[in-house]
Amino acid sequence: MLDSRSGVLMLWIQVLGPPHIQRDERRVPVSGPQRVALLGVLAVRCGTVVPYSELVDELWGEAPPGDAPNAVRAHVCRLRSILDGAEIVSAAGGYRLDAAACRVDVAVFERLVTEIAAAGAGHAFAEVIAKADAALGLWTGPPFASAPEASLRRRAGIRLEEQRRMVVTAFVRAHFRLGTFEQAVARLREELAADPGWERGCALLIEALARTGRSAEAQDAYRRTCSWLRHQHQLPPGPRLQRLNLAVSRHQIVEG
Repeated sequence: MLDSRSGVLMLWIQVLGPPHIQRDERRVPVSGPQRVALLGVLAVRCGTVVPYSELVDELWGEAPPGDAPNAVRAHVCRLRSILDGAEIVSAAGGYRLDAAACRVDVAVFERLVTEIAAAGAGHAFAEVIAKADAALGLWTGPPFASAPEASLRRRAGIRLEEQRRMVVTAFVRAHFRLGTFEQAVARLREELAADPGWERGCALLIEALARTGRSAEAQDAYRRTCSWLRHQHQLPPGPRLQRLNLAVSRHQIVEG
C-alpha cells in the first residue's frame, strides 16, 4: 500500500477478518492460532511495546508452554519471515510493530470512527455516510476469529465489534436525516441477516420501513426478531422494540 503522504510503499496488515498481510500485489494469509494472536495484539497496539508476559497471555492464556519466552521468540521469527521485513521490532522486555513501516486496518478503522463522530456532531451527514462506508469496507469478517479464546478476542474483539455497530448506526441515522431510507434499509437487512438478534438494528429497520409507508414489512421484521430471540434465548423483545412495534400498528410513525 502506498502511503499518500510520503509516497513510500508500506505493508498493509489486516486483522478485521481473515488475517493477512499485503505488500505490492502479494497477499499472504497468516494462519495458526498463536501467530494470528501475535499479529493481532501487535496490530491493536501498533507502535507500542507489548511485554513478553502479555504476549504469553494472549498466545496461550492459562496454559503456556514450559519455555514460554523462547516459544514467543519462535513465533515472532516465523511471523517476521511472513512479513518479509523488519516491521516487528525487538525492544526491552517485548516487541512492537513499527508504525512507520506499516499500516494496520484497526488503526485506520479507529481513526475513521473518531472522524465519523466529529462529522455527525457537525451535521455533515454526507461525510458521515462516506466515512462509514470506508470504515465498514475494512471489515471482511470477525476480528481475530482464529486466535485463541484469550483476552485479545474477549476485550479488543468485543470493543471493535461495538465500534462497528456504532458506525452502522451513524450510517443509518445519517441516511434518515438525508431522507435516503432505501440505503439504510439495505444496510440494516444485511446486518440483521448476519445477527438476527440485534434489537437496535431491528428497531432502526422498523423505523425506516414505517417512515417509507411499509408498515407490513416493519411488522414482519419485528416478528422475525421476536422469533429468533424466543428460539435462541427464550427471551421476549425489549421494551423499546415492543413500543416501536405498537406505534407502527397504530400508524403513529410519520412517513418521510
